[in-house]
Amino acid sequence: MKKLLAILMSAAIALSIAACGAEKPAGSDPANKSNVEIPNPFVDCETLEEAQEKAGFEMTLPDTIDGYDSRKISAIEKELISVIFVNDKDGQICFRKGVGEKDVSGDFNQYAETEQIDMGGTTITLKGSDGKVNLAVWTKDGYAYSISSTDGLNKVTMTDLATTVNDDLVIGGDPSTWGPGNQPNVEIPNPYTDCDTLADAAREAGFDFTVPEAVNGAADRLYRVMTLDGKMLEVIYHSGEDETARIRKAPGTEDISGDFNEYAQTDTVTVGEIEVAMRGNDGMVCLATWTIDGYTYSVSVASGVSSDDMAALVSEIH
Repeated sequence: MKKLLAILMSAAIALSIAACGAEKPAGSDPANKSNVEIPNPFVDCETLEEAQEKAGFEMTLPDTIDGYDSRKISAIEKELISVIFVNDKDGQICFRKGVGEKDVSGDFNQYAETEQIDMGGTTITLKGSDGKVNLAVWTKDGYAYSISSTDGLNKVTMTDLATTVNDDLVIGGDPSTWGPGNQPNVEIPNPYTDCDTLADAAREAGFDFTVPEAVNGAADRLYRVMTLDGKMLEVIYHSGEDETARIRKAPGTEDISGDFNEYAQTDTVTVGEIEVAMRGNDGMVCLATWTIDGYTYSVSVASGVSSDDMAALVSEIH
């Protein structure tokens, strides 16, 4: 298994510094140094508990990931935990958490696009190209995290899976994106369970959900339940291959929209007895979020709708 570039570079720098500070032995030949091996700082562990003991801190992550039948756990003493899930095609998903604020991703590629988003007060730096995210890095409470993906992910996918690594607001993104190097065979694990009907999805999620028959003329619907951490029920409206709208419901009060775009307009509108936050541009509302009776909701409309039309949508959802 390849070591991460970060480890290689750190060790290489340490070796080069040592070499510069030492007197060159008589008769030494640089050409004969090709077999020097960089020591592996990782210690293999049988369990996550063992890795946590060696690293000196805890790490929360899924016990299993669908499609990945084995995992390798390792740690660097008092510094870092690494958990790599492996599938039958040698695809790897590597979770990492390290002490301090240094980048633990090992991804030093140059990306065309860089953006910062705020999730629950934590700033995450996203890097990628062509609108896709290949790398996410952040620090929280004295620890560093990273997510790197050879297969670019959309921001919604990255932020949807931001509830698997940390202890409270788990910011980590898609676990399929954790890992070293180029892995062309890595498959993104699906955190969703697809359902044939809304009733099936409600049973899977453990709560009821009522949504409109159509949004902006699109009546084709996909029903899904997110199951990695807690339950979230989602209905996606589409026309052909184009997504029209996305409606979500989950227990709690956190924003579950996955939409961290900056909008020029933000208003609070009362719909019945509900206070709804509406966001959009140029007089059109693209996102609405609200909480009621212990549940949080979101409606995202791709092309935007008027405030009145969004209020009408919200009134049909419970």
